[in-house]
Amino acid sequence: MNYMKGKHNFYNLRYDHPRDYPKEMQGDERFWLWFQSDWYESVIMTKTHPTTEMKSIDWQHLDELDMPVTSEIISACA
Repeated sequence: MNYMKGKHNFYNLRYDHPRDYPKEMQGDERFWLWFQSDWYESVIMTKTHPTTEMKSIDWQHLDELDMPVTSEIISACA
């Protein structure tokens, strides 16, 4: 089922790795597909507060994830 007008399936664009598709965008390095740029401008940037200020970090939760990147973060911040 195609949820958006155009050549891509909406579900795939939301959950697949963008690098699985040929690069469509030139210039802005943040976006691989036109879909990403459109999503950013029409959904994210239309919000009053597109980001949330972080009040604290749950270090125990990060440690329990047991991922190399979180271990690096914990070591760097310690």
